[in-house]
Amino acid sequence: MSSLSSDALERLLQLHAPFQPLPFVPELVTWHTTNELPLWEALESALGAEVPPPFFALAWPAGQALARLVLDGTIAVAGKRVADVGCGSGPVALAAARRGALVTALDLDPLALSACELAARRHGLSLTVWCGDAFADPDALDVELVLAADLLYHKSQIEPGLRALGRWRERGQVIVADGGRPHFDAIDPEKLGLTLLAELDVPAERKVEGATERRVRVFTT
Repeated sequence: MSSLSSDALERLLQLHAPFQPLPFVPELVTWHTTNELPLWEALESALGAEVPPPFFALAWPAGQALARLVLDGTIAVAGKRVADVGCGSGPVALAAARRGALVTALDLDPLALSACELAARRHGLSLTVWCGDAFADPDALDVELVLAADLLYHKSQIEPGLRALGRWRERGQVIVADGGRPHFDAIDPEKLGLTLLAELDVPAERKVEGATERRVRVFTT
């Protein structure tokens, strides 16, 4: 598979997932769309290979909720070493960087990280990106605060995700936001040492979420 230059990715994003304000955090501008399929097709055409669905280009409610709480100061990040696990196109990472955090944005998808870096550049913000599996090596995060939106959205993630969450709790604060994912709903947050920090009703895209609004619960250790 050939690589995609930063300029080429930026052109595809602007065409299929424009740089625009987030519905729930309008002061924060990111790459996002209501339908990832055209971007997916364009990426595979440009790269000449199959790539995972570009879910990073959707404005997920849980990520918007975390970004909102960070920008509002409900989640204090200034001067802290912060990791955004599963950063996507970067709304949470960008919000934390804007509020003065030293941010590491993590994702399994290198295209997501490139989109996050492009967004940070447009905002004039500085952050570090890391492409890898934070569940597989939770001790690699040398941070004071872990932020994660929709941490557990697939059955295969439950065991490694809970193990990683336990390790992160030992090393610092963990704040997770969940937009009603069934695998997270099946877990008792209190047994994980999590307490409810906030509940927010966030606009959602019906074609993606099956509803025009999602109740997002945000938990903290």
